[in-house]
Amino acid sequence: MGMYTDASKLKSEITHLVNSIESKYILIHSDILRVGILRGFRSKETINFHKETLEELEKVKHLVFPSFNYDFCKNGIYSPKTSLPQVGALPKALSSSHSQYRTKTPVFNFISLSKNSIPLEAQSNPFGSKSTFAKLVELDATILFLGADFSTNTFLHHIEEMLDIPYRYVKKFVGKIHDNNSEQDFTLNYRVRDLTEGSCEYDWEKIKKDLFGEGILIETNIGNAAALHCKAKKLFDFWVYQLEKDIHYLLTNKSKNILKSMYDKYGYPLKLENKESKKKA
Repeated sequence: MGMYTDASKLKSEITHLVNSIESKYILIHSDILRVGILRGFRSKETINFHKETLEELEKVKHLVFPSFNYDFCKNGIYSPKTSLPQVGALPKALSSSHSQYRTKTPVFNFISLSKNSIPLEAQSNPFGSKSTFAKLVELDATILFLGADFSTNTFLHHIEEMLDIPYRYVKKFVGKIHDNNSEQDFTLNYRVRDLTEGSCEYDWEKIKKDLFGEGILIETNIGNAAALHCKAKKLFDFWVYQLEKDIHYLLTNKSKNILKSMYDKYGYPLKLENKESKKKA
C-alpha cells in the first residue's frame, strides 16, 4: 500500500498526465492505493477522490476502465449492474454510478464514464476483432497504468487471439446475461491458459525492456507510484511483429521448454479436446 501524499498535489499530477496524453480515449488500469493514501483521508475517501478527479477529466477525454468479473465462468451469470468488478477499488466504485455504461460481455467487461464512449454490446469472443480491445486500437487509444503493474495488461490477450497463438485454447462458457429485467442466453468463447504449472508464464521484464527500448512505453511518476502508458496501436503492431518472428515471444524460457513437451504429448497447437482425450485415456 502506498505512503501518504497530498491531495491537491496528486490531483494536479493526475490532471496534467491525462491532459498530456494526445489520445482522446484512454484505457486506465489502476491501483490507486498504491499511488498513495491521502493525508487526512480514509481509504474510502481516497477512492472517492480518485473517482471524482477522473470524472472531471471526462469533460476532455473518454476514460475507460476494466471492470472484469470472473464469476460467469463459475456460475454462468453476468449482470452489468450487479456483478461487481473484481479488479480494483476504483472500477468497483465507478460501477455504483456508471453501470449503465458498462459493456455487456461477461468476464472481460469495461466501464466508461459517458454515453457512446465505447460499444456496449456483448461479444462472444472477448479478445477478438469486434472486442473492446479491437475498438481501442481503432480509436487510437492510449493504455494507462495508474499505479497498476504492467503485468495487468490484458490487451496482450487481444494480440494473442488475433494471431491464434498455440499455447492457449478456446473453452466455451455457457450462461445468461441479466440486464434491465431481461435475460439473454450467452456463450463466451474464452481462450484460456492450460493448467499445467509454468506452461504460460509471461516474461514481463523482457517485454517491458523491449517496449522501453523502442520508445513505445513511457514512464512518469504519480504520487508514490509509477504511471506507465503506451498507444494501443503501437503496442499492437510491435507485438504482432515480434510474434510473427517467434510465436512464443511473450513467454519465459521456462514456459517455452515446458510447452515443447506438451506439444509432443498433446499436439500443436494445444486444443481442449486433445487434453481431455488424453486425460480419459
